[in-house]
Amino acid sequence: MMRGSYATHYRRMLPSLLPVLEFRSINETWRPILKAQSLIVLLNEEGRRLVPVSLVPEGSIPRKWWDTVVDQKGRLNVVSQSR
Repeated sequence: MMRGSYATHYRRMLPSLLPVLEFRSINETWRPILKAQSLIVLLNEEGRRLVPVSLVPEGSIPRKWWDTVVDQKGRLNVVSQSR
């Protein structure tokens, strides 16, 4: 279970911060995470909240988290603001 402070306060604040931050790495291990971050920014700009798992970069979600972050319809809840 996620902590209350992340689920309410920080989770709503994160989409506003991501577009202004630039993350870079020459380490290939971080490529899926950097791609996922770019995807989150794009999807948030489009106002999308749920996306098919097929859009998620391979390796960006640890397998042990899969059942927690992916719903029964195969959708991922993207970090989104309350509008």
